[in-house]
Amino acid sequence: MAYSILSRTFSDVVTVAQAVTHLRIWDNSEDVHVQSLIEAAYDVAEKYMNRLVAESTVIVERDTLTAQLPLGKAKSVTSISYIDDAREERLVLDSGLYTFNTITNKIIVNRSVVELLSALNARDFQITFVTGWAAQEVPAAIKQGILMLVGSMYVMPEDAAVGQGVTVTKVPVTHQYLFNKYKLHAV
Repeated sequence: MAYSILSRTFSDVVTVAQAVTHLRIWDNSEDVHVQSLIEAAYDVAEKYMNRLVAESTVIVERDTLTAQLPLGKAKSVTSISYIDDAREERLVLDSGLYTFNTITNKIIVNRSVVELLSALNARDFQITFVTGWAAQEVPAAIKQGILMLVGSMYVMPEDAAVGQGVTVTKVPVTHQYLFNKYKLHAV
């Protein structure tokens, strides 16, 4: 599945101020480093859960319109375009020809629209939609999991810790318990 994030607003989900408080850093000397850890933690969390955390506008390319949209529960579909095979140009599907079911996370088109698109040999559908949570909507477990990842990366910047004859090669994964409730599994 190919997709591209067109815009996102994740800076308010977990702030540098929240992270330095979590890390118990009492000055701003580490702010730039902490910001980079927050960004890395977002990336890890999103890849693990197979969804976007922060509210984002995304464009995805599909072979069909009927499949469930990826990357979490979509809030809205802003546009759908397709390649008209006969003219070899990208056209936008009129928004009156489809609806979006927020419960099933699928686009609904009636039979006549499907027949029209089939007659045009429509292909390479590009769907632009909004997904993720606004900053105040992000579940507390996800925020805490991101803070835990930031803490793990800050305290253990290397893959292994050695001491007293014991080597630990993995960072603790307790954050996964917080993310598991929101993880999307491939069907």
